Amino acid sequence: MLPWVTYIREHGGLKALATLNSDYNVPYLYILSVISYFPKWTLILIKGVSIFFDFLMAFLGGAILKKLRKNDRYDNLTILCFIVILFIPTVILNGSAWAQCDSIYATFVLLSLYFLMDGRYNLSIIVYGVALAFKLQAIFVLPVFLIMYFTNKSFSIVSLLWIPITNLLLYIPAWIAGRPLKQLLKVYTTQTSQYKYLVMNFPNFYALFNVGEHDLLHKAGILMTILLFAIIFHLIIIKNTTLDNEQILSLSLLSIVVATYFLPSMHDRYMYVGDVLSIIYVFVKKDKLYAPIIILFNSLAPYITYLFGITTIDYKLLSVAQLFALVCIAIDFYKSITFSAKV
Repeated sequence: MLPWVTYIREHGGLKALATLNSDYNVPYLYILSVISYFPKWTLILIKGVSIFFDFLMAFLGGAILKKLRKNDRYDNLTILCFIVILFIPTVILNGSAWAQCDSIYATFVLLSLYFLMDGRYNLSIIVYGVALAFKLQAIFVLPVFLIMYFTNKSFSIVSLLWIPITNLLLYIPAWIAGRPLKQLLKVYTTQTSQYKYLVMNFPNFYALFNVGEHDLLHKAGILMTILLFAIIFHLIIIKNTTLDNEQILSLSLLSIVVATYFLPSMHDRYMYVGDVLSIIYVFVKKDKLYAPIIILFNSLAPYITYLFGITTIDYKLLSVAQLFALVCIAIDFYKSITFSAKV
């Protein structure tokens, strides 16, 4: 981040976005542009922004739990949920140590899910659009909105247009500053085209095999993931059930775990929102403690490897454990929609 902030500072603040060589989407670059005016506090402010969103994200986690428990006020359990989320090891390392900004898009993902559970669908979709504008990894939750449209039929398909509209509106300041519109529109395709290896420091499905860069398997992995989501979609539709808030939470977690496990080129930080949702999940389903433990450990191990050069456990074993957690969450979700269908 520091070279980007330095470049922005030396080239006129926001105007520098016209020529800044950064593969991050512009909403975060706006934040760096503001930070560039405080040269003595650059690193503190970069981390400070992430830490601020750590607290906001944890608060929203407690708010979602409060809604799921149908409480009128925050009790000890929701406060405990807030504290646990705030002190997840990957949350601490991500912003406070690594100066990454995943808590920003995660906050907007959680806020969008909160509004979704609250029945404020258009607002939920707009907020989700903001999350997607900050980080492409927010797309792991997109299947939830698509499935909600077909199952609950509570909003128009046209409402989903708020997602690209929100992104385009957020591009306007950078476009006015001189950043080419084509570059703005291609930011995520540019990001994804950089990654060719099937395993990129995350114990996904491909960690089970000693395969590095393989174009055919890369494409096959994407198609396999789409097929798996199609199967999930089909199973939900044939049950002819309306998803309740608890099922929305479970489906959101399942969607992230499936995407990060079967998509190729997944990075160490891509399970970030899944880490947070797994905590809320276990506060609702106390008998599923093993699932978040596995998810959190498997998320932490790559952080330790990248930041400290320490390999904890072979990624093949971590991949098997991640698959176990995925299957458990999937079975639990399927049982819940089957029960709902019977009722």
